[in-house]
Amino acid sequence: MTALDPTTGRIWWREEIRTPGDQAVSTPVFSNLRLLIAGLMLKLDADKPAATVLWPEPRAVSKRILSNSSTALLRGEHVFSARTSGELVCLEAVFLFTDRGDLIRAQLTPKGYREIGRAHLLEPTSPFGDRKCAWTPPAYANRHVFARNDEELVCASLAAKP
Repeated sequence: MTALDPTTGRIWWREEIRTPGDQAVSTPVFSNLRLLIAGLMLKLDADKPAATVLWPEPRAVSKRILSNSSTALLRGEHVFSARTSGELVCLEAVFLFTDRGDLIRAQLTPKGYREIGRAHLLEPTSPFGDRKCAWTPPAYANRHVFARNDEELVCASLAAKP
């Protein structure tokens, strides 16, 4: 991860992230001067272009990821994410998107996972071994979810029904 001066292209700061395949397709998340990318949490300096690693400090560069494909959620002092290995971490109700094209609303707590609801948004179309997957992470805006595969883009409302 590299922060650049947009005027000159000069590097302000750089922090190494190692992920499977050296790619992170999860969306960076920003809140209260904290930046989370694939599980590396940085504290951005409010007065100058600089950052320090908040989490995980002692870990090797190769151990700094939660997930390189699932976008985390920052809410208060908590991070909610699916790990690359499939484990779910943290608590509260979150949206999860599966590689089969399902959007799941779930509650994650230290006691475990409780599915609240599930909707199939689209068919998986990307080849992966002997099956097809829905790889592209969805986007969320204005109480809607936008998901795509190799053939279509869908928009679904997340608003509660009256």
